[in-house]
Amino acid sequence: MCFDEENIIERLRNGDIQAMRPLMALYRDYIFTLILRVVKKKELADEATQDVFIKVFRKIKSFDGRSKFRSWLYAVAYRTALNYLDKKELKTADCLIYPDDICEMPGFVPSDAMVSRQDMNNVLWDAIDRLPHMQALCITLFYLQELPVNEVADVLKIPSNTVKTNLFRGRKKMFHLLKNLLKQENLL
Repeated sequence: MCFDEENIIERLRNGDIQAMRPLMALYRDYIFTLILRVVKKKELADEATQDVFIKVFRKIKSFDGRSKFRSWLYAVAYRTALNYLDKKELKTADCLIYPDDICEMPGFVPSDAMVSRQDMNNVLWDAIDRLPHMQALCITLFYLQELPVNEVADVLKIPSNTVKTNLFRGRKKMFHLLKNLLKQENLL
């Protein structure tokens, strides 16, 4: 299926509910991953992801094109996730969840060729889950969602320099966390 974002946005503005299918096909996994980083519970992330697309359909006319659509969509997802935390009175460190379709951070290569991809994914997500909340979000959006720094800043409503600081500190802390986790798991 070809994805013409401008066409989809226009169809949504005209009330075409069928235009949600290609939009959801392209962005559902990304939205789910972002929300999961915030709420930490798969069931809530599933529910919130559905709510995001309902909100997008209802609020598409508020998208003015000043930012990229993807940034606007991720901002809606992030605010929805925060609302779920408030509504459900959750703490951001309740549990660890590992989605089946996890991506690895670019540049990270296991030292032992015998380590399974799933083991490495589990260790990676464990390390991300141990980061402070904002560092984990910045790492997720920048590396896993591949958003540029300025878009991460737009989504999180923080200055670009704060994103850069969180990325620097998050990478540094992840290095130490991964080193320790890999030793604990006997993967080094």
